[in-house]
Amino acid sequence: MIQGIDKYFVPIDIYRATEATDSFGNVTKVYSYYKTIQGRIRQLGASETYTGDKDTPIYTHRLYLRPDDIRESDEIDDSGVRYTVKTINNVMGFDALYQVDLERVYHG
Repeated sequence: MIQGIDKYFVPIDIYRATEATDSFGNVTKVYSYYKTIQGRIRQLGASETYTGDKDTPIYTHRLYLRPDDIRESDEIDDSGVRYTVKTINNVMGFDALYQVDLERVYHG
């Protein structure tokens, strides 16, 4: 079926959020390393990037990977570039390939 795609996959780190309370009593998300997966991230073209009103998520990149433990609340780190997982799609429902829409997280 999907032969040879794995040779293009590279190690990508998943960070999972936990809730923590800061010294002021505010609840915040704290991301910590969860696991390393094999996958491939590509940037979406302008015609593929979904934008709209503020209730519509923005997808900037897409991750391809074999089915694995990944959640919509996770963050992905690919060589120091961080992404938030927006949606996870099981391509054609075959449990052979996941297509994960991401949004790049800009820190600065």
